Amino acid sequence: VEEVWLQKTADEIKTEYIISGEEQHLIEAKLTRAVSQLELTIKRGYHNGETYVEMPFEEGESIQDIIQKITCDIKNVGNAINMNGGLGSVNTFYESTDAGTLVENGFTHFTGPFVFPNGSKVESEIDIVVTPVAESRYSEMKTTVNGMFERNKKLNVTLWLNATYELIYVSINTDPI
Repeated sequence: VEEVWLQKTADEIKTEYIISGEEQHLIEAKLTRAVSQLELTIKRGYHNGETYVEMPFEEGESIQDIIQKITCDIKNVGNAINMNGGLGSVNTFYESTDAGTLVENGFTHFTGPFVFPNGSKVESEIDIVVTPVAESRYSEMKTTVNGMFERNKKLNVTLWLNATYELIYVSINTDPI
């Protein structure tokens, strides 16, 4: 889906306005995004016993040098939306052969698809596959994560790789779009 904007709740659209006479009247309606979005960041780092610490790349190098494509099989997103929220539950698929957007320290960021939150208000399951470039010495990385797609919020998934590009940790956050 693309961006869809609706009033926040069905109750907001039930307001009645009576306009009479020659006076000017101003009627306002606040619209917000009714969709959610997947965002994926890939970082290299290590665990120092308390938290994950970034391992920046040397200038001119980046994690993008090893990525051929990324795929996300997203299960349990909505198939429609109305004023009361998402409706139904379907699967969708996202693939990017673009290396993403280069971010600080040589890491990469993918802005995934907009999706409708599901009607059951339960977490979605996302199967993520990062395919390395041809003839790479690194193997394909696969993981499955669960997260909640919510109206006007993005589901941020960060994959942490170690120095040999093995998946060591996944963090998930939800932030406003």
